[in-house]
Amino acid sequence: MTALEKLLESYVTVCNDVISANRDRFPYGQIWEAAEQKLFGRCFRFEINVEGRLEFYSCTLHDGRIYPLQSEAACLTVRFTEDYVRSVVDNPAKFIENPTLINWDWLQFSPEKDCKCSLMKVVAGKFAGTSSTGIV
Repeated sequence: MTALEKLLESYVTVCNDVISANRDRFPYGQIWEAAEQKLFGRCFRFEINVEGRLEFYSCTLHDGRIYPLQSEAACLTVRFTEDYVRSVVDNPAKFIENPTLINWDWLQFSPEKDCKCSLMKVVAGKFAGTSSTGIV
């Protein structure tokens, strides 16, 4: 795993910590729940391009968490600057305290008109029948 891949993985860890810590805070829990319903089964990826080197982290949103996927395909690609991702990873408490500082723009993605991902059924199938505890 490259340093940039680890950085993206750490970014996702902070995002999951932000979601977990603020799940019961209005309006964050409601926003994430609505986004998860809308994006269920969709795959997306976070990308960083540094000096011509592209690194990405493919994932899906399910059960209030961002889960990694082993795929290069994605319905949605979200591009971040290295500086932004490093600022989140280096200051997680700041973002946990104030979730609006995280770039959540990708939650507004419209899968019905924008998604052409062939992995949608595979991703949805992976989590089909799971409850919030992960028990089928």
